[in-house]
Amino acid sequence: MKIRIILFICFFAGVTGVYAQNSAKQSKLSKVSESSKTSETKKDIPFPTTLKALSEIYGDSYEELSDPSTGKTSYQWNFEQGTILIFVPLTDTDQYIGIVAPYGADEPISGLPFDLVFNQTTLEECRDKFASYKPYWAQVVGDGDSNYFELNFKKDNSYNYLYFYKNDKGEDILKAFTISTTELE
Repeated sequence: MKIRIILFICFFAGVTGVYAQNSAKQSKLSKVSESSKTSETKKDIPFPTTLKALSEIYGDSYEELSDPSTGKTSYQWNFEQGTILIFVPLTDTDQYIGIVAPYGADEPISGLPFDLVFNQTTLEECRDKFASYKPYWAQVVGDGDSNYFELNFKKDNSYNYLYFYKNDKGEDILKAFTISTTELE
């Protein structure tokens, strides 16, 4: 549970409003073109990965975040449109990457694994798309407007977690994505 909290703290704290200064190198996750509904630029995120590999794709302007209670360090890239990518090496062999849509933003953002699009892909679409992986999904009830749906599935050697929140139209849309080498609690 503590591992997932890092992702949600970023989402709810509003740090998604921080914009990257080096936007040319960090535009791999991009807004969807209104006319074509396709990604302007797209680059698959290698996984499992290393800090060096991610730096080659997204640049060296990441924040190094330390958790004094666990002694673990994570690395955070803030993209020009407000999307955040967090890389967390858990052990020498285990890690996860969390990607969070900008808080309060409604524009579709593409460039995610599995051709998912923040603020556009729905829970129903994902349940159908990933049906062959026998996904588990559940509603998580929190305080106020923090209720959301979580869809989990394993593909090859990775565990995938998708988080859906209600938009203004009442649809459950993708707002966060985590991929991990180990099952998260």
